[in-house]
Amino acid sequence: MKRWKSVMIKMVISLTLVLSMFGFKNHAFADAAGEVDLTDGLPNSAFSASSFWNRPGDTRNFGPEKAFDNVWIENNAGFSTNTTKNEWIAVDFGKEQSISKLKYKADLSYEYAYDMKDFVVQASNDNSNWEKQYSGTALGNETIQEFVWKPTGSFRYWRIQLINNIGNNSYCIMVGEMELIGSKQEAPIDLVAVGKNKVVDLTWSPVTGATGYNVKRATDTGGPYTSIAPNVTGDSYTDNTVINGMTYYYVVTATDGNSESLNSNEASATPQKVNQPDPEASGERAILTITLTTGLDKEYDLSAEEVSAFLNWYDARDAGAGPAKYAINKHNNNKGPFSARKDYVIFDKILTFSVDEYSAE
Repeated sequence: MKRWKSVMIKMVISLTLVLSMFGFKNHAFADAAGEVDLTDGLPNSAFSASSFWNRPGDTRNFGPEKAFDNVWIENNAGFSTNTTKNEWIAVDFGKEQSISKLKYKADLSYEYAYDMKDFVVQASNDNSNWEKQYSGTALGNETIQEFVWKPTGSFRYWRIQLINNIGNNSYCIMVGEMELIGSKQEAPIDLVAVGKNKVVDLTWSPVTGATGYNVKRATDTGGPYTSIAPNVTGDSYTDNTVINGMTYYYVVTATDGNSESLNSNEASATPQKVNQPDPEASGERAILTITLTTGLDKEYDLSAEEVSAFLNWYDARDAGAGPAKYAINKHNNNKGPFSARKDYVIFDKILTFSVDEYSAE
């Protein structure tokens, strides 16, 4: 039975090597919808390790690139370190990448006795200062394992630190196969939010290949975010569903119709009304003309003090304070048996108004 299993393994490996000669790669375990193995197509020089088994005369080559060659059925032909101490294997992508998943399968050699167990995923942009992304424990068996995390950002350099092997404290640490998975669609960058009166204007850098963008919003930094505008075309959006004085936090994702990118950088803004100083009054009185949403015009002859009081009420109500209605004294327009007459205007019914000042002679 063991002999038959060995023959089958050799046949599968041989078939994989033949397919690779014709440009095919074994992605039977690789990509979910919207995801891609970001190590695909990288040159061997992109891969490095703290140490690896480079035994003179051994033609199998246990270099770090062997852990990312998409040969998922390994038999002592993957990556091997030369010690069991804390080793690492790294990838230089040449540009910043956001990675959220590690797929791993142990090397079946020696009954998985030398495969990695505990590990830490780290990322860096200077290849010197490393930021932890994930820590986990791998199984030393034939299971293809997935480890998922939320990345803290985009980084050029990614590495997996191999804390110890599966249980054997001598010889080496072996890795059968790995994939570093990210989104097929690049994330937007340079998101900027500008708060104005009752609106927030958003702009971002366009993404090559994107057919649309999803705008997401939260009331706390870091989310959770709610989609407020799916499939936005162009590289800008105006959010007019905001309240003055409240701070909003935004991210944008790009989509190509099939996959969605990771979030952009977060941008925040607080919409608010900018009160322009009124010009200094040039007269003691003014004609206040109010146009209602019904199209009706209401005209009042008022003193400068009364006009100022109306403007103060309007500005306060616009900011969310004060009563919804305002009383305007009609003064000498009183007629009949009435001792006083007032018009009450409703804030939500005012379309526009004008103030025409004059001096009484």
